[in-house]
Amino acid sequence: MLPDHRTYEDTPSDEVPVIKFFTPDGGATWWLSEYDPQDEVLFGLCDLGMGFPELGYVSLPELEAVRGALGLQVEIDLWWEGTMADAKRAAKA
Repeated sequence: MLPDHRTYEDTPSDEVPVIKFFTPDGGATWWLSEYDPQDEVLFGLCDLGMGFPELGYVSLPELEAVRGALGLQVEIDLWWEGTMADAKRAAKA
C-alpha cells in the first residue's frame, strides 16, 4: 500500500520507500512512492526503457492498461526492498 500523496514531500530520497512495478516482457519500470486515491494518480520515478528516467505522475488506470511486447500486464516486484535513492541508482544502471 502506498501512502497518501505528498507524504514524503520534505523527506530525503534515501529515506523514501518505494514499490517497484515493471513490465516482465518489456523494459518499462516504475518506482512509486505516493498515491492520490481521489485522482487515481501515483508519483515516483518512471523509466519507460528509453534511457530517460524521470520523476513524475502516472495514472493508475493507464498503468493498469499497459501491456508489454507479449501482452503481459504490469507486475509488482515482490522482492524489491529499496528507497527512492536506490531506484534512482537502479534506473541509471
